[in-house]
Amino acid sequence: MTHPFERIPEPMRRRVVLWSLALLAVATVGIGYVDTRYRVGPAAHGIVALELAGTPAAAQSILDAWSEHIGMNLWVAFGLGYDYLYLVVYGVAFSVFCAAMTTRLAARGDGFARVGRVVTWLQLVAPLCDAVENGAMLAMLTRAGTNPYAQVATGFALVKFACLAAGLSLLVFGALVPKRAS
Repeated sequence: MTHPFERIPEPMRRRVVLWSLALLAVATVGIGYVDTRYRVGPAAHGIVALELAGTPAAAQSILDAWSEHIGMNLWVAFGLGYDYLYLVVYGVAFSVFCAAMTTRLAARGDGFARVGRVVTWLQLVAPLCDAVENGAMLAMLTRAGTNPYAQVATGFALVKFACLAAGLSLLVFGALVPKRAS
């Protein structure tokens, strides 16, 4: 099992990684700015508070706090829409980073390569989970109620975060493992 980004030719790989990093940085600044607009009350941690609310009551508390501020629900809706762009950017970027690291670690053995490839694929699972999570949050925001959407958002958010944590772990591990002497 290989990953499509592993097939990027070596001379081009560095440019693809750098472009992915640049796009990720710009998109992260944008989503970070939007997220600061709705950090109030029980949503002191922004959209992550709603992602991880877990229960209909906790989600409703956050939605009520946002509704007390004129225009806040529009900011949240805009942020969720922007996140659909962001999930494509971070999904591709993390996949490219992990594929590059997997190629580097493959010189250390097949076990490293197998684990790296699975983790690289997980970086494409994370944005799929994010998309479902966003859909659940949009349903709550449009007053479709919080049940079962709060649990759906939290469940998919936890899977997303686990996938991304695996990717970050691979990158940190790979950075700490010295290159094999040629």
